[in-house]
Amino acid sequence: GSFFFRALYAQRSLMLRIYLEIFMVSADSVTKTVQKTEIISPRLFKALGPYSHCVKVTGAQTLVFTSTVTAIDCDWNVIGVDDIRAQTRKTIENLKIALAEAGASLKDVVKVNWYLVNIEHFKTVLEVREELFEGHRPASGTIPINRLALPELLLEADAIAVL
Repeated sequence: GSFFFRALYAQRSLMLRIYLEIFMVSADSVTKTVQKTEIISPRLFKALGPYSHCVKVTGAQTLVFTSTVTAIDCDWNVIGVDDIRAQTRKTIENLKIALAEAGASLKDVVKVNWYLVNIEHFKTVLEVREELFEGHRPASGTIPINRLALPELLLEADAIAVL
């Protein structure tokens, strides 16, 4: 019994090694060619925790992952209290700043997630997004949530961009 399992394991190990050699690069070469840069922008609000505004990953492709941004200025003042249109506009402006710090723009975004306190604001968010993204249509997700860090905030967003 155990001989059979050892032979089967050896065969699977050999097949896996062959597959990796044919179809994949080694894990060591991937690790050595990928560079991660954490970016904290002086043009955005100060992070309250141990995170950066975005992370730029450079390798065969360059990816940019933003943290969530919302409608606040550098002094943590909420822009557009009780105004979903104004908050959406400011959130997208802050998203543009975070992306720009990594050399990206809204046109480079491939995925954006929206977190809405009130899902009834969905249509208005889409209208402002369509205007400010200037026809660019990245993949998107909308997640209803109970609340954000400040009670006046109505939404936040994060994005992934490819350069």
